[in-house]
Amino acid sequence: MVTLPVNIHTEYVKQKRLELYYPVIYGLPNKETEKKINYEILAAVQQILMDQGFYENPLTEITGHFELKTNEKDVLSLTIINYAYSGGAHGLTLMKGLTFDVSTGKKYLLSELFLDDSDYVKVLSSMVSTQIKERDIFFKSSVQKRLTRTRFLH
Repeated sequence: MVTLPVNIHTEYVKQKRLELYYPVIYGLPNKETEKKINYEILAAVQQILMDQGFYENPLTEITGHFELKTNEKDVLSLTIINYAYSGGAHGLTLMKGLTFDVSTGKKYLLSELFLDDSDYVKVLSSMVSTQIKERDIFFKSSVQKRLTRTRFLH
């Protein structure tokens, strides 16, 4: 059991078309667990870069960072956030949430963070819907139809 918060070093990568910050954990008693968590973080960073077309489109420029959500009681939770611009009117922001048990290295699925009998999708969808309305966020009709189907808007 890890009782203290996990040590985190921010790695910085700057190269042509890419400027990004991502976390690297260190100091865990179990080095295999530490390696496993760092691998998962880096794999998520790489996947977002691929999803944003960084390797396929030579015009794509990406800036990325992370936000620490929690780092206590053997839980490390963070969000990786990348903004990509390939020309045109707007860029594309992608986010990936990661939550780990730092004692075992287990990466949790969203469903594993809630009780089995809870309708967490309904609760979260309602919260997202409220935020969309409060912030007066506008969606094109095709996006709004998709969000309605996934219960983010009702």
